[in-house]
Amino acid sequence: MLTGHINDTIFDWYPEALKELLHIFKTTDFQSIETGRHIVKGDDIFFMVQDYETRKADEARPEDHQIYVDVQFVFTGEEQFGVTLSHDNLQQDTPYNPEDDIRFYKPTCSYDRLHFKKGMYIVLWPQDIHVPGLDMDDGSRKVRKIVGKIKVDLLKA
Repeated sequence: MLTGHINDTIFDWYPEALKELLHIFKTTDFQSIETGRHIVKGDDIFFMVQDYETRKADEARPEDHQIYVDVQFVFTGEEQFGVTLSHDNLQQDTPYNPEDDIRFYKPTCSYDRLHFKKGMYIVLWPQDIHVPGLDMDDGSRKVRKIVGKIKVDLLKA
């Protein structure tokens, strides 16, 4: 996984597809864009604008993907974001669904948490099991998040 702030330098050594998506995140006023899916390059690169309230950790299911890399960007709000690289304490809840490119695990608190604030982004590779949208310690928050998707094949050397 890779984390950063949208005002950080977009490095030349980033893959072109990631640079393109981060540039869109950096230069777009997402306040005026409707929720839903927005195409950048067909099914290869796209993003979804989401509005939601964070949820309790015991209600959240860890997830992972195989076809796409997630690039999640908090436009407004804040949340805790769970991450783990280990399947050790996870039990699969639903098998991998290639149509939606997602597998869910049963809710657990067996992961580390990041404080994910306005302007921050995280790049999640297929092996990065994650639990987005978690309440802060003092309760829920409203969040507008942009979730970009880049086909893994575009990031291969």
